[in-house]
Amino acid sequence: MAQNGAHKIEWFGKPGRDERFLEMWRDIPVNYRPGDPTGSGWAIDDHEEVVGHDDTDKLFRIAADRLMQYLFYPPSLMQVTSDFGLARRWLKQGDRLIQRVCVLRLFGRPVLELLTMNEVYDVIDLPRIKGFTYITTQGHSEKGEWSAHVEWTDANEVVARMHAISTSMTGSPAIARRFQISAHQRGMAWFTHQMSRQRSDFSKKSDL
Repeated sequence: MAQNGAHKIEWFGKPGRDERFLEMWRDIPVNYRPGDPTGSGWAIDDHEEVVGHDDTDKLFRIAADRLMQYLFYPPSLMQVTSDFGLARRWLKQGDRLIQRVCVLRLFGRPVLELLTMNEVYDVIDLPRIKGFTYITTQGHSEKGEWSAHVEWTDANEVVARMHAISTSMTGSPAIARRFQISAHQRGMAWFTHQMSRQRSDFSKKSDL
């Protein structure tokens, strides 16, 4: 394993060991809080998708449950080891999570992966809105915040939204930015696709 700054780079890594990193990095300080100054070199991303129509709150509850377990990115892109995952519950403020991000994959297997740590900063748990914000620690290749929430609107639409503010801490910010944009798009697409599968299951059951 190589070290680049405070985050980790692994070649042909073994995800089963990430619980150990979760504890090893437990006391790494955060390097950003919402409201901290930003400027040149910082990127802002916003994505929004209508997940589907929901007259009963069933789709909303499923979407919220997935999001509050941080099941947002496709497993081929990111594996997560977290306090909430190990406890098999929804995330809460102060939880830490290790992200194992696949940067390069060959023949269906991860070759180059990046390990980073974040901390859950805030949680929204309202009857029609569920979501959270996490912030980066010094064990990350970036500095900033990431948030997502799902809302069951008054028009009975389930809407997923993602927001991120960040700047690269690596020596190749342009490459990191291209990868980041792609990752955000893949995450939103995968999350909404999972919900479309749920809508399809609802339709099949109603036809029985």
